[in-house]
Amino acid sequence: MKYIIPVVMVGGIIALVVLANKAKASSTPTAERIMEAGSFAELEAWYNLINELLLVEQISGEEYNDLYNAYSTRYFEIVREGL
Repeated sequence: MKYIIPVVMVGGIIALVVLANKAKASSTPTAERIMEAGSFAELEAWYNLINELLLVEQISGEEYNDLYNAYSTRYFEIVREGL
């Protein structure tokens, strides 16, 4: 039983890394792509990417707000869908 939690944590971390790399490999995020996220993990990868782009000043504050609004909208859609 004591090995289950570390295995699950490592699996979750690997999934986040894969999804983050998938998001980074695509071109600049758009609201449409964020709205297509099918899971919380994929959505979090987009969230991390748009925050990173804002920090390195590759997107403006206005673009960030638009992308964050899409993220928030999709987040609550996924919550309602129960994914």
